[in-house]
Amino acid sequence: MRVTTVQELLKLYESPAEAARVAGRGRTAGYHWYGKGSVVPSDRSLMAMANHSRLKAGEVTLVLLDAIRCRMSKAIDAESHRD
Repeated sequence: MRVTTVQELLKLYESPAEAARVAGRGRTAGYHWYGKGSVVPSDRSLMAMANHSRLKAGEVTLVLLDAIRCRMSKAIDAESHRD
């Protein structure tokens, strides 16, 4: 399976707790990464999960670009709600 998005990477793990463990984060951190309105994992966390899942360089690049896109989209949405 080719992984190109943050969500596809997260789906490789059985639970939020497993994703957090692999990423080297606290047990509950993973729960912030799943579901509606979720937080995008840090690049460091994404890299740890990508390395653990043995993603290819091109896949890692696409996942990191998707993370940037998601963060920018959330920032734009937050800014538009301030007005």
